Amino acid sequence: MKKILLICKNFLSHQSTGIIFLAIAIAVKILIQIVFFSILDDKLFQLLAAKNLLAGHGLTINQILPSDLSTEKFSPLVGWPPGYSIVMAPLLWVFNNDDKTAALVFDIACVFPFFFYLVRVVNFLALQKWLKHLFILFAGFFLYPVNSSTSTDFISFTCILAGFYYLLLLMRDNKKPLRLVLLISLFLFLAGFFRYSYIPVAFCFPILLGIAGLANKKRQWVNGCYQIGIVLGILIFSLLVFQYYYTGSATYINTRETGFFPENLSKMYPVIPASFFDVEFALSFFTKYTAGNYIANGKILGYLGYILFASLLVIGIRWLWKKKKFLKNDIDYFTYSGLGISLAICALLFYLSLRNSANLLTAYAPWTYIQEFRYFIFIVAFIQLISFAYLFNRFGVLSRFWKIIAICCTLLFVFQFSLGVYRVSKLIFSRPLFSNPVSYHKEIIPVIQWIGNNEPALKDLSIYYSGEYRNQYFYVPNVTTKQQ
Repeated sequence: MKKILLICKNFLSHQSTGIIFLAIAIAVKILIQIVFFSILDDKLFQLLAAKNLLAGHGLTINQILPSDLSTEKFSPLVGWPPGYSIVMAPLLWVFNNDDKTAALVFDIACVFPFFFYLVRVVNFLALQKWLKHLFILFAGFFLYPVNSSTSTDFISFTCILAGFYYLLLLMRDNKKPLRLVLLISLFLFLAGFFRYSYIPVAFCFPILLGIAGLANKKRQWVNGCYQIGIVLGILIFSLLVFQYYYTGSATYINTRETGFFPENLSKMYPVIPASFFDVEFALSFFTKYTAGNYIANGKILGYLGYILFASLLVIGIRWLWKKKKFLKNDIDYFTYSGLGISLAICALLFYLSLRNSANLLTAYAPWTYIQEFRYFIFIVAFIQLISFAYLFNRFGVLSRFWKIIAICCTLLFVFQFSLGVYRVSKLIFSRPLFSNPVSYHKEIIPVIQWIGNNEPALKDLSIYYSGEYRNQYFYVPNVTTKQQ
């Protein structure tokens, strides 16, 4: 048995095996991007703004009134940062306004920088070669919480991952601090350029570096904190000023009721279990074959998620307490920085969930930030990497308790990888590519006319629409609120 394991380790450790696994992981991610590709919701509006920018109308979306379908107006893009629309404008020009091709090319292109920086972070952890190669292959088949209709999930996470990698390099090596400061600032700015919610998270990077510098008495880290903070502050301030003067709003305008809503905290997605396996599949499978209650099982899973989240939080705080001010090596830098960023993301999501009502509109189900899995994508990747670095890479020196934990995590990872292979193969051979388009003239215009004829109070309500896009979509903002 030991001989077989040794042969497997040697095979998995070969450089050629690593290259093959990386190629497979990239190919799978590209195929996932193609299979799940769609132009809906957030992506649709931002693509429309890109098209209008290319046509000379600026970053705007088309607007009509039910009382006058022949008049078209252009409203500034205020719901999203300008990043995706600005990047897509030249791609639309290259592909002659073919929105589907341009958007698909961008989605596919995002795969390459993701793996570029993921591989570098894994190399930074100095995992055994066979573990490194297995993690890259696992990451290829793991369905990270990236929504095909929210255009910036993948690219904004990649920017955060890149900033995280260069922060680790700055903590390890200060031979080229200015270059690393500029790279960290640039990628953190790009994360906010594509997604507003990453702006406060970005400023946690220099703060964490400064705290570590003061605690460890490393002047270069403190200097890096000031430099990153200044450069990043200038870039973010310029972005917000541009948005304010161009659209009338520096950031996203919140239209929901604000106050104090502690009940929202009971809706947190089970992030910790979901970092190891697909909890929705497991919940459906378990309910189906036990004839149980899906809702009740879901609540139990949610409670389990809270318990695991609290347990990891205690372990993380205990680790920081034991380390105190001594960050000695690469794994310490990784754990400290990743833990700090994860806590910052959780704090932001918890604050937004506490502050904002879960009720969007009467027609929509209640929704709050901590129940959206995709907002935890950095935490998911961090937990997976921590598992490989602390449990699998150091298995021989673990206590009996932690060896049992490591074995359980291994079984979950193997289960999820097998499920990923099965799902990807099934999607490739059975799922039709792309979403079916909706006919604007046959389906959307009658809805607009009905609103104009039957709801006089809404006759001047602006309706944003997608013009000539293949995947047509319309949006009636706050209809229920205005009716009330």
